Amino acid sequence: KTIARIEKIEEVLKSRGPTSLRQMEHILKISPKEMNRLIEKLDMRRYELHVRPGDAREKVLRLKAQIR
Repeated sequence: KTIARIEKIEEVLKSRGPTSLRQMEHILKISPKEMNRLIEKLDMRRYELHVRPGDAREKVLRLKAQIR
């Protein structure tokens, strides 16, 4: 279940770009608590979590640029 959700997160970020945690919870149909657990399991070498400018309460998840 967790792996499938992480794959879905990656799919969403590739298609939509940076996405707020609130939007991601809605897309995955999970609670904020479950989203926090998922964030802890993400490989942060691949993902970035930052605060949206102008709204310190809103956190946004995005894929880091991949160097090839």
